[in-house]
Amino acid sequence: MLFISCGLRVSELVSLNTHDIYEDHLRVIGKGNKERVVFFGDGCREAIDDYLAVRNAEKVPESDKDALFISQKNCRFGVRGVQQMVEKKLKMAGLDATRYSPHKLRHTAATLMLKNGVDTRALQEVLGHSNLNTTQIYTHLDNAALHEAAMANPIGRKKRTVKTKKNIL
Repeated sequence: MLFISCGLRVSELVSLNTHDIYEDHLRVIGKGNKERVVFFGDGCREAIDDYLAVRNAEKVPESDKDALFISQKNCRFGVRGVQQMVEKKLKMAGLDATRYSPHKLRHTAATLMLKNGVDTRALQEVLGHSNLNTTQIYTHLDNAALHEAAMANPIGRKKRTVKTKKNIL
């Protein structure tokens, strides 16, 4: 929930500590050790609270005590662990795990934010992009989907006919 709601990178997700979570936002250390604040909604807050209620840190080594996400091996969850978990869940859902990845979930989060009215500059901040051009890739993806939808229209695929005033109108 946190991952898809906030559009985090996998590395950002696994580096979260319990003290990085606040009432309606979290503190993320992104690429280049840049810190940013990412807000989340009530559903995400509820999921965090549910997880924290069952999070068992008793057997966790001192070096990982602050880790928000703990693996079954009682240590901080790693990037590969998240990738494997996403792969497993995709397969369980009957989806081709070779076509999807944690990074595509980040793209999905960004696209959903754009489609629901988030400004490109605000999205840039949420995703932690230093350059607006990187964020604008998502607007092009959205435009590509619109183009694909237009091309799927059977009327657009109609073969040429002899032009007459009647069929032009």
